Amino acid sequence: QSLSGIPLRPRSMSDGHGEEEICRKLLQALSLRKKYRCKPSKDGPPVPKLDKKKKLAFVWQDGLVEVREEGRSDALFKVPSLDEYYEDMNTLFDIRSAGPLSSFCYRRLRLLQTKFELYTMTAGDKESLEAMNTGHRDFYNVRKVDTHIHHSAAMNAKHLLRFMKKKLKSHASDIVDVKDGKERNLQKVFDDMDMRWTDLCIDKLNVWADKSCMHRFDRFNNKYSPMGHNELRTIFLKTENDMGGRYLAELTQELINDYEDSKYQHGEWRLSIYGRKMSEWENLSKWVLGQGGKGLKHG
Repeated sequence: QSLSGIPLRPRSMSDGHGEEEICRKLLQALSLRKKYRCKPSKDGPPVPKLDKKKKLAFVWQDGLVEVREEGRSDALFKVPSLDEYYEDMNTLFDIRSAGPLSSFCYRRLRLLQTKFELYTMTAGDKESLEAMNTGHRDFYNVRKVDTHIHHSAAMNAKHLLRFMKKKLKSHASDIVDVKDGKERNLQKVFDDMDMRWTDLCIDKLNVWADKSCMHRFDRFNNKYSPMGHNELRTIFLKTENDMGGRYLAELTQELINDYEDSKYQHGEWRLSIYGRKMSEWENLSKWVLGQGGKGLKHG
């Protein structure tokens, strides 16, 4: 009750599930989060400092990769075993799927929303006045960091549309893929779709994650395919294709240039590894380094 701010109800009023048990599960989830958090804490073990002069080795041990100093048998970082991890993961799955716990969390979110609305009603004008009196500071000149941005979705819809139109108008002869053993240029790809560059628009691109994607990961994933065509996703938004990911490298370079021009905007991109084949890491590194003249370094 002290953590959530929600008064506890007796078992007879909570569909047979005591909210004391619900809070116990929440505390258990917080304890597991603390267990796997990398940030050092006062109560936890000290994080070892790495000596740059010493050579390190990666060793497989019971399904995990351990970091060791060469010539030593003990790991530098103590982590839970694989069996312990699976056990903790199953515990979190059970906590997450508990119906009474979901209801409790929903009430907690509603309480926070109501508190914020009450604060806005009572102190919103005062806060706005303080913001107005702060010189040379507003939304556009405070530092902002976009975290966990999927790299293939780092550009906005307008930027992607402008890039696709530019390529179709000026580089329509680029060989972009191979279908049925025959090379196809960009113009041929769009001809097969019965489309011209004048037909492209934001609405037809359909890459915005709107409210229809809520709780529907399949719809969210489809937003990565411009106009619903997986071919366009592979050509423009993949690092592995018949062009060596050149279009995505050029798009990425444009985004980097935008960040360099913007003093207060930063981003943390996420590059995906699907785990489907052993060569994924090597192929991704080649794309980043630009080996073969097609990747990011040469974008």
